[in-house]
Amino acid sequence: MDEPVIGRIRQIIEESGETQQKVAEKIGIDASKLTKSLSGTRRFTSLELALLAQLGRRTVDWVLTGRPSRSWSFAHRLSAVAPEVANKAGEGAVRAIAEFHENLDALGFLPERRADRPTLAHPQSYVRSGNELAKWALRHMPRPMVGTSNATLIADIEDTFGIDVVTTELPDGCDGMSYADGDLRLIVLASTDGAARQRYTLAHELGHILAGDAEESVIRENLGQGERNLAERRADVFAASFLAPAEEVTTALAKQEANAQETLAFELGVSPVSLSWRLKNLGFVTESERRQLASLSSRDVARLLDRSAEQLERDRLSQQERPPMRLLRGQLNAFHAGQATLHPVAALLNLDLDTTYRIFASTPSESPAGNPESSD
Repeated sequence: MDEPVIGRIRQIIEESGETQQKVAEKIGIDASKLTKSLSGTRRFTSLELALLAQLGRRTVDWVLTGRPSRSWSFAHRLSAVAPEVANKAGEGAVRAIAEFHENLDALGFLPERRADRPTLAHPQSYVRSGNELAKWALRHMPRPMVGTSNATLIADIEDTFGIDVVTTELPDGCDGMSYADGDLRLIVLASTDGAARQRYTLAHELGHILAGDAEESVIRENLGQGERNLAERRADVFAASFLAPAEEVTTALAKQEANAQETLAFELGVSPVSLSWRLKNLGFVTESERRQLASLSSRDVARLLDRSAEQLERDRLSQQERPPMRLLRGQLNAFHAGQATLHPVAALLNLDLDTTYRIFASTPSESPAGNPESSD
């Protein structure tokens, strides 16, 4: 193993204040093996590196490369909260996830994304580039938007674009934020009682990441105020086009059924005001008709369609916190392959270690033994 790596491991051991004997016990090997590894005559296993990183409160990536911790800068969707307040909340929300990501990458268990980012043909036109991005993204999505729940949409975005999505509490006035730095791409959504608002924020932040707006160096160094406005408008155009694809809108309205527009808003999971602008821009409604649709709330639409119970369930689910499931799957795969521990899973799920091992490391019986159809 490279001398710089061994040097960083020695640093962890020294900073821990433990003897080599104690450190060896903590990572599950005898002291002679640790001595050989520190002398370069034996390689540390992936699991040992993960345990050493955990002991030193570092990432496996730092142990292997020495790369410094990230500096945090975010693309936000804000209404009434100062950016510095949102940044502080964002750092707290994603720091553990970034370490999770780096550890999995170093261990070789980071799930692959199915689609990367496109190159924009018209980057200076927020309307053309927003629509262009949406068409590209929709080509890679595995299912139509109509009838797709927020939970399924989040999972599809994670798996398709390799973007980890978290739902958590954020300061009042901050609907969400996005962060991107190399392979690490994150969307943080606020827990809210408005499912349509959360869905729009998800798409808005996805637009930022796919356009490159959320890259740390771009946000911090290259975006002036005018360019920030362009980025926000492009993300809005993207969200509208992505969540209400022209083809699906055309198909739904061609049926000319009663309450067709309201039904479409409900099935797409978008707010009536958002859909009203989309229909106006696609040429389906006049300004007067747009205003009429925009005067309704999502709950008004649900009452009109006799689907209030479904709407309440959507809004209830949007209040629940959600961990980055893609990364959790990767960590569990690494654990079952004997390459990692469950400590990161426990920390991310806010569970004690014993409970985490009971859930993920054991295989309890899930049904009564025996054939339920056997005769008495």
